[in-house]
Amino acid sequence: MRDNQEENLVSESINWSATASVAGGPVISGNGKTVADGYDKFEVLLPAGGSKTLSVAPGNWGDLQLLLISPAKADPALTYDSGSGDTPLAGPLFLIGGDATALLGNGAATLTLKNGTAADVGVDILVARSN
Repeated sequence: MRDNQEENLVSESINWSATASVAGGPVISGNGKTVADGYDKFEVLLPAGGSKTLSVAPGNWGDLQLLLISPAKADPALTYDSGSGDTPLAGPLFLIGGDATALLGNGAATLTLKNGTAADVGVDILVARSN
């Protein structure tokens, strides 16, 4: 018999889609639904030349079901570090599934964002997790 608490758990359903279109060429798209125990959305304002470290979820990277990091203005001087060194954020980063988020490492789900540009930059982060 299941514990009463488990019967009352509600999962979060997150619909996602992505499309890449080549001018005069192919269009490749994908979409789906991710079911997770919970989600968090972060809105981070990185000052010019500044950095911020945040824990995006309890647990490790492989415990996440979805990670989206979307800068308001992409720039190679804007970086993120998930524990493996700085990586340029030259566009949105979208990882779906625990195997994909595990590519960020096996440590704690902590990000350090660095803004090497001369202007403040906003970064939105969406995380779906399993508990």
